Amino acid sequence: MRFIILILIALIINACESSGTPEEIDKNVIKNETPLTQSTKNKVEYTYKIIFSPQSGWGYQILNNGQLYINQPHIPAVSGNTGFTDESKAIKTAKFVIYKLYNNILPPTVSVNELDSLGVLK
Repeated sequence: MRFIILILIALIINACESSGTPEEIDKNVIKNETPLTQSTKNKVEYTYKIIFSPQSGWGYQILNNGQLYINQPHIPAVSGNTGFTDESKAIKTAKFVIYKLYNNILPPTVSVNELDSLGVLK
């Protein structure tokens, strides 16, 4: 099971690091290509916002149609209130959470193993 998860994470990372500018990649990740509902009236769109605290570091917020859905000011699954050491690690994790949401992996929790596979714990 861990092997399958690691392969999925590697595919996600590869897709995020594929050709294109960071702006194009961001648009592709948060673009609603696989909505949770088929109704255009109830179309779901997840986006992220990166946050920073001088006391703890970098974190992220996940927005659902512009409304705050998840507030994660520190590294998930790691004890304490320490944030990510740089913005790119928070972005990579936020994109991974959005991937889980669009693929109905609920709750979209992130494990220490997944964080390690994403390379955001170093």
